Amino acid sequence: MDGSMQNFGTTGLMSDAITRYISTPDGQEKIIRFLASPEGMTMLKNFAATPDGKRVVLSILPQLLEGLDLPAHMKDAIKNAIPH
Repeated sequence: MDGSMQNFGTTGLMSDAITRYISTPDGQEKIIRFLASPEGMTMLKNFAATPDGKRVVLSILPQLLEGLDLPAHMKDAIKNAIPH
């Protein structure tokens, strides 16, 4: 990756703008819509296959499980199966 791409994600102003936008209802809806699209699903699958992606998925999985309408014993079983 060249230097311009490395600096792209570390720009403070851009990060602040993105954080503010995704904290709005409109931003959240657009992100959810994108992630549910075929392109978003592909991006998520590719990211989840990377070492960083696996760490992120494992760190947010317990929170995601709490939002699902599953019996408590099923949530506990899934949480217990998550590698620590």
